[in-house]
Amino acid sequence: MFTIRLARTEDLDSVVRLYQTVEKDSHLLLCKPECLMEPVQTAFLEHSIAHGQLFVGFWNDELVGSVVINHEPHPEFRQVHWSLAMDEAHVGIIHCLAILPKYQSLGQGRELLVQAARRVHRQGIKVLRYDVLKSDIPLQHLVAQSGFRFCETVMRRLCDRKSYPYGMYELVLVPTRG
Repeated sequence: MFTIRLARTEDLDSVVRLYQTVEKDSHLLLCKPECLMEPVQTAFLEHSIAHGQLFVGFWNDELVGSVVINHEPHPEFRQVHWSLAMDEAHVGIIHCLAILPKYQSLGQGRELLVQAARRVHRQGIKVLRYDVLKSDIPLQHLVAQSGFRFCETVMRRLCDRKSYPYGMYELVLVPTRG
């Protein structure tokens, strides 16, 4: 059975190992710019745990995935014509979605996103937004299957100072009028 919860301080080492495994073994690295293959920073994970922003997913008590949802968009998010104008306090930004390679394509990523969306919705988040590298076709399929709607493509300048196309996706968590 798949379950999620907020990560705890004592989960940090396991979460770091999860990201290291995904970054090392995942076929998705083939579609990422070289500078994005650097490990997720431990300080970012510690901050996310301390602020109740890091969710961990378990399959039969094995840590199989993680995702961060916070209110910290990249600057390019402000360029996008989102379907719903929303105060940033009600917008959740997805970062660092990771699923162990042996569980990818088995629905665990979708389940992690769906369950995390339910949790943040109860905390007042009305919209989730996610930027996905256009060359990451599996992740584009995952977010679409999870109910996200493609809004537009923007160019993001990354750590190697080159610009890359990103698909901007949005999931409305509340019904809209009209």
